[in-house]
Amino acid sequence: MIENTYWLLNAAGQGTQPGTYSGVVFADSARDLISLDGQWLLSLSAAGTLQLWYLPTGAVALENPAGQQVTVSYHSAGVLISQFEPRQTIYYRFSDGQAIDLPHLGADFYIDVLTDGSLLYANSVSNATLGAGVYRYEPTSGSITLLVENLFPLLLD
Repeated sequence: MIENTYWLLNAAGQGTQPGTYSGVVFADSARDLISLDGQWLLSLSAAGTLQLWYLPTGAVALENPAGQQVTVSYHSAGVLISQFEPRQTIYYRFSDGQAIDLPHLGADFYIDVLTDGSLLYANSVSNATLGAGVYRYEPTSGSITLLVENLFPLLLD
């Protein structure tokens, strides 16, 4: 910590400040930027790029241009990084290091990564493609399966 600001330092002496600056708004609190197991950290580079760090090796596993209202949720099989503007959700799968850009079909969001690698997905309003409800999304095939119609989950922090 330098002057009440946290920094992630690497062996080359370069620093990355985790959290909010450079015009990017993190919707998650600073405590949510690091995974519960302490192995993963989401930060913002000085160039305005989101970086997902694998802390045991000090390696950047994923880089992506930063947008607005960034949220991150860590799960046992991977991490979901979402941003509101531009609308984007990336699923980074721990098993093979693959980053998957997930589709958005309206007033929707991804909730959870399931043990089989599929994702829980919610759509809050009916549209031409999907009705309101909770779905299972399979990233490898792109298939969407309705689980519960007209249910919209309330996510609490």
